[in-house]
Amino acid sequence: MLKDIQIIGNGFQKPSFELLPESVDRLHACHYFCSQVQRYSTLKDETKARWYLRAALSGFRSTLDSLDGEIKIKLKKNLWRESKQEQDINKDVLVKMLTKIRNYAIHSSRISGKVIDYSITIIDDKGGRTEDVRSLFFDELNRKDNFRDASNVSDEEIKWFNRQAQAWPADLLIKEGLYQASTYLHHFCVKHGIA
Repeated sequence: MLKDIQIIGNGFQKPSFELLPESVDRLHACHYFCSQVQRYSTLKDETKARWYLRAALSGFRSTLDSLDGEIKIKLKKNLWRESKQEQDINKDVLVKMLTKIRNYAIHSSRISGKVIDYSITIIDDKGGRTEDVRSLFFDELNRKDNFRDASNVSDEEIKWFNRQAQAWPADLLIKEGLYQASTYLHHFCVKHGIA
C-alpha cells in the first residue's frame, strides 16, 4: 500500500534546479502560480484560483520537460532521457498523477478543483493557535466522471491520490510533486558531476 504524504518538503528543490537556469526559472513560475491559487482562494475568487491552478499544473510539467534539454547542454550529451532517475520521476505516483491531471485540466474542464474552508493549528514562537483557511482542493478522481483514459494509472494510485487530495490543498500537492522530482534530479546531478 502506498504511504500517505505526512509532510510537504522543499529542501532539494531550489538547490537541485538552480544548476539548470531555465528549469529553475520555470520552478519559480510554478511556485508563483501556486501562491496565487492560495491567494485567490483566500480572497474568495474561485474563478481566478482555478485559472492559476491550471497555470501551476502547466508550470509543473514545464519544469520537468525542460530538464532533458538543459542537461544535454550541460553535459554535451543526452543522458537524462535514458537515466534511471528520469524513469523514477515518471514512476513516482504523485508526479505521474499530477502530470495526468495537468493534461485533463488543460485540455478539458473535467478537473477544476473546489474551494474548502477548514481550520489549521499553527505552532510557532507565540505558542499554538487555530486559524481558519480557504484553499482550493483537487476534485476527487474517478474513471467514470473525470479521469477516463488515464493510461498507466492503477486504481490503487487513484485511491491514493484522492486521499492526498482530501488532506492537502492543490497548491501544496504541486509543490510536493516538485520536491519529489527534485530528489531524483539531485541524485542525477551528483552522479554526473553537474555543479
